[in-house]
Amino acid sequence: MPKKQTDIKQAAIADIRWLSFMLDSAEFTIISTDCNGIIRSFNQDAVERLGYQPEELIGKHTPAIIHDESEVIAQAALLSKELGKEIQPGFEVFVAKARMGIADENEWTYIRKDGSTFSVLLSVTALKDEQGNIEGFLGIGRDISIHKAMESQIQQQQIELARTNQELREANARLNEIIQIDPLTELLNRRGLYVRLEQELERIKRHAEPLSMLLLDIDYFKRYNDQYGHLEGDRLLKELSTLLCKHTRAIDSVARFGGEEFLFLLPQTDAVTSIQIAERYRKLIEEMDFDNHSITASFGVSTMTSLPEDATASTMFDRLMEQADKAMYFSKEHGRNQVKHFNNLD
Repeated sequence: MPKKQTDIKQAAIADIRWLSFMLDSAEFTIISTDCNGIIRSFNQDAVERLGYQPEELIGKHTPAIIHDESEVIAQAALLSKELGKEIQPGFEVFVAKARMGIADENEWTYIRKDGSTFSVLLSVTALKDEQGNIEGFLGIGRDISIHKAMESQIQQQQIELARTNQELREANARLNEIIQIDPLTELLNRRGLYVRLEQELERIKRHAEPLSMLLLDIDYFKRYNDQYGHLEGDRLLKELSTLLCKHTRAIDSVARFGGEEFLFLLPQTDAVTSIQIAERYRKLIEEMDFDNHSITASFGVSTMTSLPEDATASTMFDRLMEQADKAMYFSKEHGRNQVKHFNNLD
């Protein structure tokens, strides 16, 4: 054989060896098949990851050996819908797009010889001759198991984080509710009523309506405590709280404001109606049967009929409270067990 031809042949053999070396050194599973899905070759990475020796796979049909059948069936349905024609589960699922010259890359599960699995991102291309005829297909898979595991871990962490955030929101909501409740009577405290007032003022800004505040103070409560003890005084406050809640309108809010003082917020309530409501409470307390003790209360009422442009919850609370307090003390100073509205003070 002439030296030139020998050199060409040796160079070709060297190129083939170099190509084989590159394919075996690549950290990808590289598997080639003929047009019918019969495996023709696969590289060293495929040997190591799949656990098969070349003689165990070459000449065998894919995807039956190394693919999850359920995935193939599911992908066939998706591909049929995408391409607008029926694709039968099997080898055609992997090469239908490649036959059409369309890039095809999907996540698949590879099954090792020992039955264990790993995830790959598989890219399939057609192998063509010089005339452009398809002679086979090449599948290059990148092991994404670590990526999938990390992705799953991140998703789990996100789920845990979302759950923790939800628990924190619920805990904050419970805490916010707790700090707005008077522990003895389980009514709102001053803070809780203030929050209700903020909410009510937002509504009044949209719908101009009157708002009244009612202040109740138990008559001679200090004397009752001194005579019967603080435990009995607390029991009276709880009994009275139950009575007030039972007869409070759904739109109203009631709070324990001080030791023996109770404060009502009465939305959509004008001066006349607020006096009527206070009078009803006064009679209920007067008729209250508490261990044969006579209990009465004095009431002060204030009403806001319009909202100043610069009104805030703080300024309106102080204004209504100051007026109701003056009216209540007027009731105390003029005989107790009566209702007085700020507008009617002499």
